[in-house]
Amino acid sequence: MNTAEDKPKNGRETLAQFTFLRPLLPVIIVTALPDRQAAAETAGVGALLEKPLEIPVLLKIMRRLLSEPAEVRIARVAACLARITGKPPLRHLENQPTL
Repeated sequence: MNTAEDKPKNGRETLAQFTFLRPLLPVIIVTALPDRQAAAETAGVGALLEKPLEIPVLLKIMRRLLSEPAEVRIARVAACLARITGKPPLRHLENQPTL
């Protein structure tokens, strides 16, 4: 993100850029808006917290997400991409030899 055109315009675009650039990075969304859990799950975020933020809860969620196996994060991102594209996750890649 080097230019004004590259800057995300909203939270969804920011999340999409993070997911594209760092798909294994767990994302926690903090919002003041109620009833956003379903949208957050659809977007593939690791967690959604509503304000006012409780620091002990945030720390607990951070520990859980940082200890989460990469396979779990990959499955969450793949499911999100499948919902967006309408195509199933690329299961044929799972058994490919690594280079």
